[in-house]
Formats: sequence, C-alpha cells, structure tokens
Amino acid sequence: MSPRLKHGQIVFGYKCFRKQKLKPNDIVVFNHPEFGVCIKQIKSINSKDKTVTVSGENELSTSTEKIGPVAFKNITNKIIF
Repeated sequence: MSPRLKHGQIVFGYKCFRKQKLKPNDIVVFNHPEFGVCIKQIKSINSKDKTVTVSGENELSTSTEKIGPVAFKNITNKIIF
C-alpha cells in the first residue's frame, strides 16, 4: 500500500465490522493462502459470491490477477487509521 502506508508503519484495524458494509476504497487486512497476511484496497465487491477484488497502490505490489477474488470470510480487519 506504499506510498500511503510505509513499511513498518502501525495501522489500526476494526475487527468487529459488518462485512456487508464494505465498500470500494476501504483498506482491509486479509489472509491469503499463498501470500499470507495482506493489506490492500477494495476495488470492487461481488455481493452474490461474497468476494472482493483488491489492489495495492504500489506498482511493485502483488497484482490483482495473482491475488484473485478475496472471500469475505478471509477478511480479518478494516483499516480505520
């Protein structure tokens, strides 16, 4: 999420949020089976499949295509600060 978030920077996340209330541009923390814990920005939401499409801000970030759709159940936090 560089340049918005810097390596080693502390962020605050909200764990008890309603996943149905997620919206594009929210920043979330999620568990990915291949890449582990990730912080990315939501680009789109598929309510039917209960997934989101995410991307990073840095051109060196893992691509949206490699990450694939992220299931609501894998989202652990919504970054609030």
